[in-house]
Parts: sequence; structure tokens; C-alpha cells
Amino acid sequence: LKEVALALGAFEALKPFLKEPRGTEAAWKELFPTGWRLLLFCEIEAAPGEKFAGSLDGCRLRPLALVALSDDLRPEAAEVLEQFADQGVEFKILSGDNPETVRATVAPLAGASPSPALAALASNPVVTGAELEADQVPHELVTTRSVFGRVSPWQKVQIVRTLTALGRKVAMIGD
Repeated sequence: LKEVALALGAFEALKPFLKEPRGTEAAWKELFPTGWRLLLFCEIEAAPGEKFAGSLDGCRLRPLALVALSDDLRPEAAEVLEQFADQGVEFKILSGDNPETVRATVAPLAGASPSPALAALASNPVVTGAELEADQVPHELVTTRSVFGRVSPWQKVQIVRTLTALGRKVAMIGD
């Protein structure tokens, strides 16, 4: 019985470990503009004579499939958010997903509502986790921007702490 180790993750994260990225990258580039969540499913090939030890360091990946998932907002989402916006609630979308995937997911909110708050979610630039980390004054990004993509769990905590330190009341919901 042969032991097989598999990996599933974002193409961008797994690409450095791919044995032959060209074909898979071409498929990823073709699907990327759709805004779908794209996950790469691979077989992990450890060094000869070694078993997979929990880290991809020193391993090569053999792509098996590129999985595309769509994130559909509930039909009532725009209406519910519009009601909150009418009460002065500001929105922040914090996601670990690729920024373009996040953008594509929230874009329908702009067309579904005349609310400036919802239009801002779909039209303002998405802040990446890397931009947030590199910014000398990250609290300005946190207070002036609404959508954050490819942010880590600790960056989500940082955003919430920044907002509460500024006296904002914060509530979170997950998907």
C-alpha cells in the first residue's frame, strides 16, 4: 500500500513548489478573471526515501486538479446591508481570499443598491495583507478602506483592535 500525501491551497501559495507550473498557471490565469476562488489540488512528492513531514520545504508538487468555487451572496444581502448603512453602520470586509476574488464577490452589491456605503464596498481598491503590513500608518488604511483581501488571521485581529482603539464599536460575522 503506497502512502500518498496531498495538498490543497491557493495557486499563488503552492506555485513555488510545483514541478511543472506552466500548464497549471495557464489554466489559473484563464480562470482568475472570473473571481472564483481557485484552489490547486496536488500530490506531494517528498525527497526520495523520505516521507512527507508536514512542511512543503524540499518537496515538489504534482498538480492533479484546479478547483474553482464561486461565492454567491444571498439575494437579500444588499437589502440587509443597506438597512444597516441607513443606521450609520460602516462595513469592513476582511478576507483571506485573493483580493480579486473578494472584489468579484462584493461587486454585485454596487449594482443592487443605491447606497453609497455599498457602492464603496464594490468600487474602492482592495487592500492586501502585504500592503497593510508594509504601510507606515496602517490605521489610516483601516479607517479609510472597506475591503481587505489576502489578510491573515492576525491582521484581522489588528484591524479590529485598531477600530476599537479609535472608539468604534465592532461586530463581526463570518461566512
